[in-house]
Amino acid sequence: MLLQNICKYFLITLLVSLTYSGINAQPADTKFEHISLEQGLSQSIINTIMKDSKGFMWFGTQSGLNKYDGYEVVIYKNNPFDSTTISNNIVQSTFEDDEGYIWIGTAGGGLNKFNRETETFTQYRHDPQNPNSISADFVGFAFEDKSNDIWVFTNDGGVDLFNKETEKFEHFKNDPDDPNSLCSNNIRRIHEDISGNIWFGTTNGLNKFNREKRNFERFVVGTFISAIYESKNEPEVFWLATGNIEELTGGKGLIRFDTENNSYTHYKHSSSNPNSISSNIANQIYGSKNGTIWIATAYGLNKFDPSDNKFKTYLPNPTKKNGKYNVILGFAEDMFGKILVVTAERDGGYEFNPETETFTHYEYDPSDPNSLSNNIITRVYEDTTGVFWIGTAIGGLNKIDHYAKKFISYVFDPNDPNGINAQIVRGIHLDKNGELWVGLADGGLDRFSKDRKKVTHYTHEQDDPKSISEDDVWAIHEDKEGNLWVGTHGGGLDKFDRETETFKHYSFDENDNNSISNNFIREIYEDSKGRLWIGTDFGGLNLFDRETETFYRIEHNPKNPNSLPNNSVRSIVEDKAGNLWLGTTGGGLSKLVLNPDDEKRERSEVFDFGGNTFTNYRYNPADSGSLSNDLVQSVFIDDDGIIWLGTFGGGLNRFDPRTERFTHFTDENSDLPDNVIYSVLGDEKGNIWMSSNRGIIKYDPVKSIFANYDMDDGLQSREFNGQAEFYSSTGEMFFGGIDGFNSFFPDSLMNNPYPPRVAITEFRLFNKPVSIGHDSPLNMHISETKEITLSYWQNDISFEFVALHYNKPEENKYAFMLENYDPDWIKTDNQRWATYTNLDPGEYVFKVIASNNDGVWNYEGASIKLIITPPWWQTGWAYVLYFFILIGAIYLTHLFQHARLVKRERERAQITEAELRAQTAEAQARAIQAENDRKTHELEEARKIQLSMLPKELPKVSNLDIAVHMQTATEVGGDYYDFYKDGNGSLTIVVGDATGHGLKAGTMVSVIKGLFISSAADTDTQTFFEKCTQTIKQLHLGNLYMALSFVKIENNELFASCAGMPPIYIYRDENKTVEQILLKGMPLGAFDNFEYKNAKVKLNDGDTILLFSDGLAELFNDKKEMYDYDRIKSTFENIGYKSPQLIIDDLVEEVDKWRNGNSPNDDVTLVVLKVKNSK
Repeated sequence: MLLQNICKYFLITLLVSLTYSGINAQPADTKFEHISLEQGLSQSIINTIMKDSKGFMWFGTQSGLNKYDGYEVVIYKNNPFDSTTISNNIVQSTFEDDEGYIWIGTAGGGLNKFNRETETFTQYRHDPQNPNSISADFVGFAFEDKSNDIWVFTNDGGVDLFNKETEKFEHFKNDPDDPNSLCSNNIRRIHEDISGNIWFGTTNGLNKFNREKRNFERFVVGTFISAIYESKNEPEVFWLATGNIEELTGGKGLIRFDTENNSYTHYKHSSSNPNSISSNIANQIYGSKNGTIWIATAYGLNKFDPSDNKFKTYLPNPTKKNGKYNVILGFAEDMFGKILVVTAERDGGYEFNPETETFTHYEYDPSDPNSLSNNIITRVYEDTTGVFWIGTAIGGLNKIDHYAKKFISYVFDPNDPNGINAQIVRGIHLDKNGELWVGLADGGLDRFSKDRKKVTHYTHEQDDPKSISEDDVWAIHEDKEGNLWVGTHGGGLDKFDRETETFKHYSFDENDNNSISNNFIREIYEDSKGRLWIGTDFGGLNLFDRETETFYRIEHNPKNPNSLPNNSVRSIVEDKAGNLWLGTTGGGLSKLVLNPDDEKRERSEVFDFGGNTFTNYRYNPADSGSLSNDLVQSVFIDDDGIIWLGTFGGGLNRFDPRTERFTHFTDENSDLPDNVIYSVLGDEKGNIWMSSNRGIIKYDPVKSIFANYDMDDGLQSREFNGQAEFYSSTGEMFFGGIDGFNSFFPDSLMNNPYPPRVAITEFRLFNKPVSIGHDSPLNMHISETKEITLSYWQNDISFEFVALHYNKPEENKYAFMLENYDPDWIKTDNQRWATYTNLDPGEYVFKVIASNNDGVWNYEGASIKLIITPPWWQTGWAYVLYFFILIGAIYLTHLFQHARLVKRERERAQITEAELRAQTAEAQARAIQAENDRKTHELEEARKIQLSMLPKELPKVSNLDIAVHMQTATEVGGDYYDFYKDGNGSLTIVVGDATGHGLKAGTMVSVIKGLFISSAADTDTQTFFEKCTQTIKQLHLGNLYMALSFVKIENNELFASCAGMPPIYIYRDENKTVEQILLKGMPLGAFDNFEYKNAKVKLNDGDTILLFSDGLAELFNDKKEMYDYDRIKSTFENIGYKSPQLIIDDLVEEVDKWRNGNSPNDDVTLVVLKVKNSK
């Protein structure tokens, strides 16, 4: 209905400025992002789409005008009691003039001009009493020509010409008695030629407007002109399409009109000529960059080559030759030469690829949330950043990123026999024959055919000794001889025979020192001399002897610092000098220089390389140029010999072997999104590619720019796996993850080159939006304001800003600063506001810059000057007053000094009396000092008593290592810890913190000590806590309480209960993470019969428990920043693998550095227990 109205009343270009993103051959690869009422639109029927010169998007609907910045929608609607609002809510057309005003044509409200400075509308309505008013209130279309005149098309027919200076409308209509009038009032097209002439295509011919005579010249009278096209290569030559595409009548073919000599050439359909135009009814003409002319006809899309005058027809629906399926309403060519076509069937859109000469159909699919939202397309528009917008009827907006990255995903589908056999991918290799091999966790080995349409699965068969040895495949490698080696995680090493499709096994034999050292294979690498190296988990490095089919074992020797640093080898690479570089889990990076003169030696359990030694590079917290983390997942060497390392928790490391220094890239000092880097590869252009827990990352070392790719770009998941990577000789790159794997060609991923426009969108005072007004600091909208003046008390301000780039606005980045306040730019990921409080009077400039989702920055950005005037007492006239006050003060001081000299003699007479007073004061001071000495002695005695209540020695428990630390903030502390070991080997631990310090806190500790000794053996936690509370209340100590953690460890199980204490942290050795036990409860002595919660957890070998008082978290540095629980947890996670005493030493050293000399405000107590390895 909407489209029919548009067609009836004004020129129609269904696909206005349509050049949209190149879409892949399969519809499923194109994801449409939807914007509708849920995202803030006023209505779901889209009539107009426009991007203004500032970068804002404007959408006209049947229920208001919408302004969109990528995050929020501002809606403009009519208020019948406010003449400065839009005149009607049905928006039919929009455009921006040369002065930046937005013009809106409405259905029933005439024409509107929007002033973005004042956020107000000027209404131009039809007035029957005013001949210079607009001819009608239904405005279907309007546009500004090069002379800055505005042409307006209404339902009254003909055309209105609006003069912006006089604000008067001039009307032009058909007059049957005037041959110099319009051919018809029904205008279908308007065209401004290269010379600035205005042409009108009507249902009865072509008109040219004569500005001087204010009349029209007529051409091809009697012809329905539906489209006008002028080629830049052939100025003053028009191509005219004819016929009514809606009614399929009046067609006279294609006309070439030479305006200079007034000659015509006609191209009509001929059933006997296959190279003629396919239909005489056409609706749109467009010339591509290569000179080809495309025509939308009533029977398909036509390609016309003017050099040979031949037409070629393409049908979107060749099997449905009748009906509206091939009636082309509109089309457009994108920057890649592809063409989007919309048919009269209103069944979505068809993408035509001129290279393959095929169509791809995009339509609404209720089962696919990423399909087109509605099949009736009303408007399309591609903005300047490459985003393609599609407006629909009742489906709102659809958005496609022109620069969307396309990763091919292979994911597990149990119903697809030619898909991967399991979900988790651990190894990938593309062999010389082009077959792809994929190792799976619990899925065996998959073999993809060259075209990747067929998959063969190899899994372990219990009854077949020649099947793969284990279904966990973590490493795959094809050697120079064409042998395929498969590393399993638990089944050792396999060699695959392609002819027989059988596997030969090499596994660990404890009775054979020449067997492989371990069955858990993590890496297979062949060096330049053809030697095969095997990296294992827990078994170190192995060198395979092909002649004897035996293995040299190279393992860590704790007595030799130049041995392999760790027995878990994850990555092996060779540099140009023939040195091997090994990435280990826990041992950092290791370099092995091989002696070329080495001969075979007698093999032993630990292979002796003679003069060959390992040079190891480890994390050193005291050296910022050392490796950032000893858990090295991947090693890559680029063409310059620079070594790139992916670490588990330390981000990306760049190592220069010449200087032996590391450069770190983390989520704190760069745009790296995650510090867990699983795999590192390099492409032919020198870019570094990584997989992580936050997708795939590209780093350009030259520009130092990170580009991050997520699931929106087609990734199988955000999370990937270590060693599951491969870079083929064809340039194809592979990364495996937890839900399949991805493949892509790095060169095919184009970054969006367009920086965003930046705008300041809101100004707040004291966190309240400031509106435009005479009494307001804003006289115009903040986005148009250049300077703001505030009073001295208006010094709590906020700015909101936006990067007007719509590809992925959530991934745009920002940096802002307030000149004369901020020392440097403040960078944020996607924070779009800046707040400043208590600003001093002065002049400032707020600046903001931004980047698009691919890291392309607009360094010009947006800025606004801010002036905060001083209070009256800091103004110039106030300082003049201060000057005179100073002179008066000097004079008064002179008088005072004179009077003081007169009194001096009198005061000398009183010296003897003053001396006596001084002697008295000295005697009083000595008495006070004696009293202080007495109190100090008493406090010292109390401190000794308090310390005597702590355990003299730590309990000895067979399966636990224990270490403690206590530091008091005053002479008598309030912290307390104790142990009780029963005859069954279980251990009970308490850690407490009495409120306050000094003697009262010491008294509380003494009470709890006595209760613990008497009750620990035969009382449960709840009973013990209740007894403590009752006893404390009976002592009447006032507001004095005891916070206490009660922990019991028995048979590798931990039972815990807490009364107002910090959380208990457990470091899990298996996955190197910290688990938190947080049991909220009131301190002892607060409430009777309080029900305390209990927790029970399983402890495993290597797990470590950390108990501490809140004094640790509440330590402050010289910046008044609290150490807090997150830092404790993070530090504990990094050091939890160490012994209890080393953990305490590291924690104490860390917090001492943090305090930077500040005295602790509270007692600090630490108790660390580690579960010993039971094996």
